[in-house]
Amino acid sequence: MLLFIAVHRIYIFYSLILTTSITYKFYSSMISILKNYYRKTKKYILYLLPDSHFDNTCEQLESTITDLFCVINKKGRVKFISSSAIRILGYGINPKLQKIFFEMYGPFIRNLFKSPTPQTSSYVEFPIRNAQSTYIWIRLNLFVTNIENENLVTITANDVSQKRDIFEDFDEKNIFSKSLVENLKVGILMEDSNGNIVIINQALINTFGLAVSPEQLVGKNCFEALDIVMGLFTSPEGFRASTISISNNRTEVLGEVLHLKDGRVLERSYFPFKNRYESEFSIWKYEDITNSYYALDIIKESEKKYRGIFENLQFGVVEVDDSGLITYPSANFCKMIEYTEQQLIGQCIDKFILSDCKKSNLSNLLSLSNGQKQSQEMQLIKSNNDRNWVLVNISPIQTQQKNIQGSVLFFYDITERKVLEEALRYANLYAKKAEESEKFFLASMTHELKTPINAIIGMSDLLRMTNIDNEQKEYVEILDTSTRYLQKLVSDILDISKIESGNVEIKKTTFRLLNFLLKIVNTFEYVISKKNIKFKIDFDFEPNLNIIADKVILQQVLSNLLSNAEKFTHEGSIILSVTHQEETDNTIKLNFKVSDTGIGIDEEMKEVIFEKFKQLPSTKFHKSQGSGLGLNIVKRLLTLQNSKIEVKSVKGEGSTFYFDMVFEKGNPTEQVVTPKSNFTTNTQFSSVQVLVVEDNDLNQKYVAKVLNKWSVNFHIVSSGEDALTEFQESKYDLILMDLQLPGISGIETAAKLRKKYNEDVFTIIAMTAVVTSNIESEILKNGMNDIIRKPFTISDLYEKMQLYFKSDNLQSIKKEIPFHPNLDTVFLKQFYEKDREYALSVFEYFKQNYLGEFKEIILNVDKVNFNETMNKLHSIKPAFKMVGLTFVEQDIEHILSNNSSYNDSVNNLSKYWDLTKIEKIIDKQIEILKKEEFT
Repeated sequence: MLLFIAVHRIYIFYSLILTTSITYKFYSSMISILKNYYRKTKKYILYLLPDSHFDNTCEQLESTITDLFCVINKKGRVKFISSSAIRILGYGINPKLQKIFFEMYGPFIRNLFKSPTPQTSSYVEFPIRNAQSTYIWIRLNLFVTNIENENLVTITANDVSQKRDIFEDFDEKNIFSKSLVENLKVGILMEDSNGNIVIINQALINTFGLAVSPEQLVGKNCFEALDIVMGLFTSPEGFRASTISISNNRTEVLGEVLHLKDGRVLERSYFPFKNRYESEFSIWKYEDITNSYYALDIIKESEKKYRGIFENLQFGVVEVDDSGLITYPSANFCKMIEYTEQQLIGQCIDKFILSDCKKSNLSNLLSLSNGQKQSQEMQLIKSNNDRNWVLVNISPIQTQQKNIQGSVLFFYDITERKVLEEALRYANLYAKKAEESEKFFLASMTHELKTPINAIIGMSDLLRMTNIDNEQKEYVEILDTSTRYLQKLVSDILDISKIESGNVEIKKTTFRLLNFLLKIVNTFEYVISKKNIKFKIDFDFEPNLNIIADKVILQQVLSNLLSNAEKFTHEGSIILSVTHQEETDNTIKLNFKVSDTGIGIDEEMKEVIFEKFKQLPSTKFHKSQGSGLGLNIVKRLLTLQNSKIEVKSVKGEGSTFYFDMVFEKGNPTEQVVTPKSNFTTNTQFSSVQVLVVEDNDLNQKYVAKVLNKWSVNFHIVSSGEDALTEFQESKYDLILMDLQLPGISGIETAAKLRKKYNEDVFTIIAMTAVVTSNIESEILKNGMNDIIRKPFTISDLYEKMQLYFKSDNLQSIKKEIPFHPNLDTVFLKQFYEKDREYALSVFEYFKQNYLGEFKEIILNVDKVNFNETMNKLHSIKPAFKMVGLTFVEQDIEHILSNNSSYNDSVNNLSKYWDLTKIEKIIDKQIEILKKEEFT
């Protein structure tokens, strides 16, 4: 049934192509028959009863009529089927055959008998299924014949399958062809030999702006449509005459150009052809070529336009062929190179390139570009042999087949830029030399300044170790304070120089944070001891927290902030607080805060104070002093470590400087002990042979005094040459080598000593006021073992020497520290190990600061706001752990986490602890630590 439906569609679409003699009425009848056939589900035609006489007559008829297929009556029943039909179909008269003719052709056959005179009909081609269930095409001829006084329809048939495609393939191809035509972007019209439209697509209708659909025009005569559209053309009659002439001549026409009144241009082509059945058809193709038609004019106008642009631009344009020969030079290029257009055309572009540049000549660039754009700086030779620096951009010219047929070159004169670049290069060279000179000057001046400072500080330390009266001690303190102020000023200048030159190197080490902070506290407490200022440290991290950081930079930042607070605070307090912010498995974020009750800062000065050499203005309460570099150094050092300093301040009330910093966590089980200087007046290095290489008299005397006190065998020389001579005569265990010496430097001297005495074992420690990463690298590369910074104290020198040599000082052997039995002795022994001095400083600091504050909280608990009390307890809680009062720390933690009411908590505070007993335990432990036998 599907194949019959397909047949139905094919007949509808190609009715005018496939036949020329069957009327439209016939196909309308067939469509009705097919529809009727589809609706019926079960209808069978009875077999005819045998009729031998009729059969004999038909057989005689078969012998006279070629290709007789069958005989049917006016009702459409098959009465006879020929042997040739049986041969074609593979079966005789059966219901299937009856059904075909009765249902499909019945109405048509009956129409043949309506006129008094029997009519015949021309052929029709028809697909029919044979016994093998495949379709064959047969051509049927129907005409009326009287047999035995009965008008019957005799049908002759021919197998035309070989002249036709297989039915299924035919249907698919024609559906595809129709879809293709409908979707073409060009207008298509197909007409038959009578001029009737068979196919027309939407593109053609759109081209002519017709308000109809393609279906409405199918079947119409082309000349009717011609009358409708001819008015659109600039020459309507000419268009009509040309169309009629082409149609009559039936000669192929290609690319006829037609002009429309609206300015569009169409290209028309005409293709006459015959189908396989010799039926004549014609195809008309209409394509809008307006853009391409005017393309040449557009290109010419575009070329004129862009050539004009090129001529007015600041660069020269040259076109070359694929051999590098100039085909067009712009006026600007001619002016640039001082040649005429006629002189340049036909010349190779390489001729005008400076010979030194030919290693990158244009011909090579063009051949290697592979169609890619290239840029190159080079020099052009002008007609007077002068040189012009140009930047050349090369854009290949490609055909549609991607073949290179030349290039366009854009020359931009960069001679002035090159002159400026050269000037800038020399300026940078001079600037670098000036910078190096500045660095050298700063290093030299710092060295020259620190050398006497070193001697003054050293002599002050030695003077303290003598028996002097109180008045003399006061003089020594003044001398020491002034010298250390001068030392800090010089250090600040050197530090800012190192930061600005990018010579600050971050060196991370693992250290215990609390030990580190307490050392800063001890130093700072000494500074403010003569002021009416209370100093306090608060922290809430674990006492045994180890962090990985640059210890020197962190100390410098905190020391500068504390020094700044001390400078502007005359009474009240200074608090250093370190609080825990957040934590991961590997990192911890801490907030550092330095608060004071000083003079405060005006709002407009909060940003200014972080600038270099900027200070707060002097007032009657404060006189500006210092270099104005401290806070700038703080800001820069924190920036290097991805942190930022901020400030909050109220004029007349005080200031708070704070910053956050993230640290890697060190191993919590690792005991990091800061080395301490354990020298006394009895310290000795009697077995060590020391050679001092120092040209400054004051430093010679200072080092000599210290070494004499330690019973060291030493010799002093003033130059590198003297050091080489002395070492040859007497071998030494240690060389204290100044870097800046007359003649050969300390670094050169060390290198020569290592080279000449490469099998000897000896230590070289460099003495210098300036230490940068470059200097440090040079020192280590040339055989020195270590560095000691000038100015150095007796303690600094002792710590360096004890790293390489054992001291004869028996007091340096530490014994285990006994702790009070009421304290957490397990934790204290693990925390302090055998560091008695550190333990003593912590316990004394606890008594002086935290114990008094704790007593004040307890005694005034009912007079102070509850939240304020809780905050204070939270602040001092960690300190109790450090002195072994673990039970107090745990009780405070319980109160802080307890959700009970305010009154319950207040009552608990007074009965939790015996303050008198706690104070006695701490006093006893301090007494134990001070005993000489446990040091």
